[in-house]
Amino acid sequence: MVELSLAAPPAAAAICCPVPQAAEAARGIAAVETRALGVTHAGRPLLRGIDLRVEDRRVLALVGPSGAGKTTLLSCLNRMIELAPGLRLKGEVLLFGESISRRDADAVRRQVGMLFQQPVLFPGSIADNALFGLRHAGLAPRRSLPERLERALGEAALWDEVKDRLHEPAASLSVGQQQRLCLARALAVEPRVLLLDEPTSALDPRSTEAIEERIREIAKSRAIVLVTHSLGQARRVADQLACLDRREGPGGPAGELFECGPCQERLERPQSPELARFLDSERA
Repeated sequence: MVELSLAAPPAAAAICCPVPQAAEAARGIAAVETRALGVTHAGRPLLRGIDLRVEDRRVLALVGPSGAGKTTLLSCLNRMIELAPGLRLKGEVLLFGESISRRDADAVRRQVGMLFQQPVLFPGSIADNALFGLRHAGLAPRRSLPERLERALGEAALWDEVKDRLHEPAASLSVGQQQRLCLARALAVEPRVLLLDEPTSALDPRSTEAIEERIREIAKSRAIVLVTHSLGQARRVADQLACLDRREGPGGPAGELFECGPCQERLERPQSPELARFLDSERA
């Protein structure tokens, strides 16, 4: 176990205790569910009537053409949408059966972690970056931080590569390692749902393979929503597939959900022209 010299964390914030997973499974409660979800900007619709169900311990791949609203939908699932000025949300998002609008936003974002397209590093060391969320929210006593650090970096398949470099700058890592460090930072707070917004689009094939391997492993204990333009990636890692595309409607065109079902089945036999068009464009 490595020793760390870390500042004491702030006082622990209030956290909503999760319902035991066995009880949720018995009641058939989805990890994430949206009901008639819509987003507008200055009266112009961006998303319309999204009804989506994400099962626990499954990977749902969210596909569709650029501009369909995939990233906007992701940001609704952990209340990040509220940080974008001018956007208004209607409908409901449920996290394990409870509306996220009735919960503390920071608590929601801890339980619904997010990994972006490009690695987002904070100034400081590898250890500082991996432990940022834990220290900021005061989610763990100081004495437990080395153990939590090793666990998170191990879950991101990064521990063996950096265990002797923990106090070096995070920026000294390769891009692929930086993305796995961001994954470790998200995992350190032990989220129950993970949102991945094209996490391998900037990575080389070897780093992409490492992230995809982690996705399948992480899905054994968490729900994952993965935005991807890669049909191969969807085939390799996803259990379910959902397609977003823009359709004309009240107020103008907006992203709508056209198809959702078993990934392999939908890729082989799309049931909507929207998904069929997207598959054709990606294969071209």
